[in-house]
Amino acid sequence: MLLSWLQLHMLLLSCFLLLMLLLLPLLLFPLLLLLLLLLLLLLLLLLLPLLLFPQLLLLLLLLLLLLL
Repeated sequence: MLLSWLQLHMLLLSCFLLLMLLLLPLLLFPLLLLLLLLLLLLLLLLLLPLLLFPQLLLLLLLLLLLLL
């Protein structure tokens, strides 16, 4: 009786671990996607003023050329 209980317990544990391994990428993927979206948003926020003010972009390019 004890042996069968132990086997059942091990079977449940292995099923649970297998399920966790299958769910782990599904849990990690949205986090990676969210991180990527946040990085894109940050990049957009950095580029937006330059797109809104072309003079600023030109000035920045001129400064870069002067520094070189």
